[in-house]
Amino acid sequence: MRLIVTGTPGVGKTSLSKQIAARLAIPFISVNAFVQRKSMGRREGLERVVDPKTLERALRKELKGKKAFVLDGHLACEITIPCDAVLVMRCHPRRLNKRLKKRGYSKKKIEDNLYSEALDYCLVRAETHYERKKVVQLDASTRVSVEAALKQLKHRKPLIIRWLPEFLSDLS
Repeated sequence: MRLIVTGTPGVGKTSLSKQIAARLAIPFISVNAFVQRKSMGRREGLERVVDPKTLERALRKELKGKKAFVLDGHLACEITIPCDAVLVMRCHPRRLNKRLKKRGYSKKKIEDNLYSEALDYCLVRAETHYERKKVVQLDASTRVSVEAALKQLKHRKPLIIRWLPEFLSDLS
């Protein structure tokens, strides 16, 4: 299986991706680690800014011929990598807010990520870059087991997650 796992920061991508890779005995590849290892992009404060086209070319070259992997990263929704499925992890904005505060993110960074989650940003981008039938959502507001994630991927049952109405009411 060639699996892409994406979503806003803090939804639990890396934890679940590593568990899936271990369960399936396939390589785990972190987009963030790949970017650092290749010294891609430029530093802007604590952030590293990477051109998606450059990232896509480099990852395609790295993954060429690989029949199985789990590729993890929020930037994965901004590029197109040959794959069998794309798992878009989602998290309720209230819970995501708590997770990002624990990480020590700035108020601005938290706000940007909460809006991204509420507006389905990663889902929309994934559906733009990958065949819609390959894209599967997973609600990770609470801990998600590997079994539940693999079941969702296997059955590809449409899951409709819409945080925006509740998110907007929280703002008022």
